[in-house]
Amino acid sequence: TVVAPTVVVFNPPAHSIAVLPFVNMSGDTTQDYFSDGISEEILNSLSRLNALQVAARTSSFSFKGQSIDITNIAHKLNVGAILEGSVRRTGKTVRITAQLINAVSGFHMWSQTYDRNLTDILKVQTDVATAVAQQLNIRLASTETDALELGGTQNPTAYEAYLRGAQLLANWDTGEADLRAARVALDQAIALDPKYALAYAKKSTVLTDITV
Repeated sequence: TVVAPTVVVFNPPAHSIAVLPFVNMSGDTTQDYFSDGISEEILNSLSRLNALQVAARTSSFSFKGQSIDITNIAHKLNVGAILEGSVRRTGKTVRITAQLINAVSGFHMWSQTYDRNLTDILKVQTDVATAVAQQLNIRLASTETDALELGGTQNPTAYEAYLRGAQLLANWDTGEADLRAARVALDQAIALDPKYALAYAKKSTVLTDITV
């Protein structure tokens, strides 16, 4: 008797997503902190939505720079949707392109390009997170809408310092050089905007790992 092979059906949670690191299109690898940081902030915004399951940064960012099919990534992370994009920065102007892909069908669900000044980046992150939620049929409560913008800054220099610190923190291994550099960058962000709540939160993470 010939036994038919078992067909494994890909059936991820309905409201699940992975945010891949946005591609740095500036041509300058030293700007990776900026594109990675924007990706991470969008991921963090989506993570604040109770109805949405978001793959951890460590998992989704492990595919950075790899030529792996979106469907394979979705299977590995067990998510129903993938958000990917690119960032191109010229001076104080930024172009962010984002696209949402249905990982089950392989079809694009939504895409948008934003041309903004650095001072408007927080609004772009909120717009992307809101659009993704709508495409995944997630109804946002008013408190969740407010949470998408929680803790940010309108100071572009503070924002850049924050992103530098966030990347150093995310990529540090065993030595403390990156942690100390992250603390310096986050202190700069806080000095530039004393009300920058996210910078304080990120600094507290640094201080739990660093030997003062």
